[in-house]
Amino acid sequence: MDKPKIKNVKSPSQIKKIAVRMPKYMRDEISKKMVDEGYNFRQKSKWVSEAVEYMISRPDWEGALMSQSNVDSEIQDVVTFPIELYEMVNQEVRRLISSKPFLNPSQSAIIRTAIQRRCMGIHLLGNK
Repeated sequence: MDKPKIKNVKSPSQIKKIAVRMPKYMRDEISKKMVDEGYNFRQKSKWVSEAVEYMISRPDWEGALMSQSNVDSEIQDVVTFPIELYEMVNQEVRRLISSKPFLNPSQSAIIRTAIQRRCMGIHLLGNK
């Protein structure tokens, strides 16, 4: 008898783990905001992915990176992204390194900025 397939589970080749440096308060704020928005703690990567995807889909989002220039990154947290989003983030890092290097773009800076914006309510996400 065949095992039932679980929906919405990506194979390891379709996901990438990213280590993100952030201040401790930001990790705590993520947990609080996730619960406020109806997410559980197993959905952290989904919550962060949505924030990143929303932010980089907006025109002229790069200016928000300036808020990350002097962030004290005390801890490291790991999030899992779909490979497509992982590649989009890396593409944005490469684009900004060549066009706006003064922003000091990195994966962590982009992800922290998206988290910060979502925690502040700067998103208009639909379905969870």
